[in-house]
Amino acid sequence: MNSNLPSWDKLFSKCAEDLGISPENRMDYLQIAQYYETKHDRNTLETLIGEQLNKAIEPNKNLSDFLSLNFPNIWTTNFDKAIERSLDSNRISYNVITNDDNLKIVSDNKVNIFKCGGDIESHQNLFITKTDYEDYQIKRTTFLSFLKRELIINNFLFIGYSFKDRLLKHQLRSINSIIGNTTKHYAILFKEATETFQYYINDLERNYNVNVITVQDEKDFLLLLTL
Repeated sequence: MNSNLPSWDKLFSKCAEDLGISPENRMDYLQIAQYYETKHDRNTLETLIGEQLNKAIEPNKNLSDFLSLNFPNIWTTNFDKAIERSLDSNRISYNVITNDDNLKIVSDNKVNIFKCGGDIESHQNLFITKTDYEDYQIKRTTFLSFLKRELIINNFLFIGYSFKDRLLKHQLRSINSIIGNTTKHYAILFKEATETFQYYINDLERNYNVNVITVQDEKDFLLLLTL
């Protein structure tokens, strides 16, 4: 669902190029961002990321149609403004929650957008390096507790999420270990012609209680949402 915003690979490609890291070694974007911050400084890193995200977001009909399905809560690891702009275009009111203090504005009368990675307009809340996420448990204790509560009492639908983030998988695994698979979650993933893809699906279903639905392409994905 492109809104003229860069992919994760593209977003951190300039960091990698500056560091001389070849494309085949760019798997861990948080680590690349941390190396870049170490070489330069935090402000330089945030400026580089901001230059790519603080640009005109193109209207995205697919995203707009998807958000019109009236989800009361949206959790995202993205820190751009694509979701907010799409909700604006649909004239849907929303709250943006990026930290523990923001939890007091959670409302049943508006869509609540929980931005786990922070917001590009609030640099102090950004989580873009390895150490940022290693410190997450300390800096966002209540936020994580709220996420775990939501995972226990609600069904989540994961869209465009790779599950490479240890933070969320840790919450899912701890819930599954302590209280079992009381709540089913679902993920829509694009099929991959790799040897490990089916193992990946089996792992999510068995160990993290996430049922996987696979689609061939974006057309199939949009068709699925209309069923």
